[in-house]
Amino acid sequence: MQRFRVIHVTSAHPVNDVRINYKECTTLSEAGFGVTLIGIEAPAVQETPFAVVQLPIPKSRTQRMLWSSLKAYRAAVKADGQVYHIHDPEMLPFTLLLKWRKKKVIFDAHEDLPAQIMSKAWIPGRLRSIISRSAAWAAKISTGFIDGYVAATPFIAERFPKAKTEIVQNYPLSDELFVDDGTPYLERPFEVTYIGGISRIRGINEMVSAMQFVPVHYKARLSLAGKFESETLYNEVILKPGWKSVNYLGLKPRPELKSILGRSRAGLVIFYPEKNHIEAQPNKLFEYMSAGIPVIVSDFPLWRKLIESVGCGILVDPKDPHAISKAITWVFEHPSEAHEMGKRGREAVEKQYNWPAEAGKLLTMYRKVLKIL
Repeated sequence: MQRFRVIHVTSAHPVNDVRINYKECTTLSEAGFGVTLIGIEAPAVQETPFAVVQLPIPKSRTQRMLWSSLKAYRAAVKADGQVYHIHDPEMLPFTLLLKWRKKKVIFDAHEDLPAQIMSKAWIPGRLRSIISRSAAWAAKISTGFIDGYVAATPFIAERFPKAKTEIVQNYPLSDELFVDDGTPYLERPFEVTYIGGISRIRGINEMVSAMQFVPVHYKARLSLAGKFESETLYNEVILKPGWKSVNYLGLKPRPELKSILGRSRAGLVIFYPEKNHIEAQPNKLFEYMSAGIPVIVSDFPLWRKLIESVGCGILVDPKDPHAISKAITWVFEHPSEAHEMGKRGREAVEKQYNWPAEAGKLLTMYRKVLKIL
């Protein structure tokens, strides 16, 4: 087979983004494609079998959406591939220029953008619906020139033409975060964990508040591995009584997450019921399952269906710190049952919810676009 060159381009995500780098780019490289990844610089990027071009970290949202996009496009043209895999809506205008250069273009929809915009607190309320409708319109218009779409969930896929779209769900790498020889579950400290971006709509206030209601004799800890969305939010959260029970770890390299989860008794996904959350399938939920720990998650219909079918966790009202606290306490009080929940989640990932099950769909999309079926 001809060695096609593929350029993955993002002006918003760091080059160590799990979905883009360790899943998609690695899968394509292993399948024989020549791959270049262009994205925002990141610390401690693991060695890859493909080229990585790092762009400066933008100083503001405006700089990211305007100048970072332009820099990413220029780097992409310089890399000169046959297929350009775009990961950000702000890059869509540049796809017209790529098509003018007779390139194949794939758009990767990680989120339901129109729904996501409605949850952005930094956008004035009156503008949100206008921008959201504009984003939906832009997605519809793009179908006239985009060669293929990769959608992270079935719900997102509904916005794009079925014949041009592959659903490639963001399931975890099966063994990346599983510690087979770590601290036995029943001997672990009374610790729960949240990994990911830290924001108001991802339940940081409720998670921290919940810790003050866990019985004192457990000396419970909440480990937070991620970055606060703003200094203002950080300064607000650290004043809560529950903060004294928090281990704030900041951003951590992927290899360190394994040891964090390997000492934890449960993983938290306490997202608010925003539209883009209710229909989402958060990667961190499946990563906790892959690590073999029970999950405590928001009670959304889609998530309820998964949790109840697998039997791997507890559903809670994301706006109720007392309910979250009760779930954490239950995990501590029932270690054997909680351990079994974790094992069932791990087994489900091994059998079904894993990246190798999705990698073939990504390759199918490329074969369609390049007409090498």
